Amino acid sequence: MTEVDCLTEKLILVAGDPFAAQSRIQVSLPWVREPGVAGPPLLTVTAIWDTGASHTAFTSALIHKLQLIRTGDGSYHTSGGKRPTVHYGANIYLSHKLHFPFWEVMEADIHGGEVLLGMDIIGKGDFAISNYPRDPIFSFRYPSQDRILFS
Repeated sequence: MTEVDCLTEKLILVAGDPFAAQSRIQVSLPWVREPGVAGPPLLTVTAIWDTGASHTAFTSALIHKLQLIRTGDGSYHTSGGKRPTVHYGANIYLSHKLHFPFWEVMEADIHGGEVLLGMDIIGKGDFAISNYPRDPIFSFRYPSQDRILFS
């Protein structure tokens, strides 16, 4: 049976958006976890969960701090039009048990955090927002377990 990991956080004000999902995560250079082998240091950062973004992005400051290695070029779309970007590889740790190794991230401007988690990660699990009882939270479960249906 696959181990399931869940993450639940309060929705907080992010860059003027009262319903932006934000959490503290850890990131590092890409590497494969091996028992007894110390990997690169993990850096704790603020991540914005953005269902309107197709790909995960890091700020240029975070990319330079981690000394990530460039893996390619690309572009992304914003409300202001198409913008060029650079791609890098990184490890993303949503919790102690849940991480995405050797994940391709792009460089982008991010307001309210250092990482923008896009649908490339959110779409791997179950993501839900609850506003009951007027105390909004979001939850993420990986791997996906079942359909979430509201009747």
